[in-house]
Amino acid sequence: RQAAKKLEFERAASLRDRIDEIQSELTMAASMGLTGAAGGGSGGAAPPRRVARLRMNPSVARGGTGGTSSMLEAVGLPLVKYALSEDVGTGDITTLNVLKSNVAARASIVAKAPGVLAGLDVARLTIREADPQLMFRPLAKDGERLAPGAAVAEGVGDVGGILKAERTALNFLQHLSGIATHTRLYVDAVAGTRVRILDTRKTTPGMRFLEKYAVTCGGGHNHRLALWDMY
Repeated sequence: RQAAKKLEFERAASLRDRIDEIQSELTMAASMGLTGAAGGGSGGAAPPRRVARLRMNPSVARGGTGGTSSMLEAVGLPLVKYALSEDVGTGDITTLNVLKSNVAARASIVAKAPGVLAGLDVARLTIREADPQLMFRPLAKDGERLAPGAAVAEGVGDVGGILKAERTALNFLQHLSGIATHTRLYVDAVAGTRVRILDTRKTTPGMRFLEKYAVTCGGGHNHRLALWDMY
């Protein structure tokens, strides 16, 4: 019985520590471009003993301000590093054996279908992490509608670095832009009504913040962030 009580105490302590960690992470995120809302309020402080629901500010998200970029870097950088390690590993065998080193190149990211852009900062992080010498130039902003053939961004530098980054960068862009595009379809369908399109917490493991960000790029609103979030 004493062993069971000890185990229960340890579990409770571990849970409290995890809650503290989450609240600290959310506090940091809020200072980097997120706004807090409790219940039906707008930007107000949460009442005591209640966790405030945090949501992206769509105007900030689409404006390309430093706060949102910093938040996306804090959330996205670990994912980018893992994705590159998963894809590149010890090196790009094909590029190393086929192409000469120090060959300058220019790559353009172009939309192939109509859609809404999301994830440009994550693509930038991917290119930077693959090769810090590469230059990345955005040609659009998250939240913008794209027509087929529209230029999204371009990268300039060593061709080896570009080829190392391109697939991972495109994977992030296509996934997040797909969410934004699909969200926009529903938002447009209820335009002129009082209906708001909300997301859920049924997200890809590890991608929750990025996927919820993509929802706001499509004009949707973030709802429940996690199990501990009542709103």
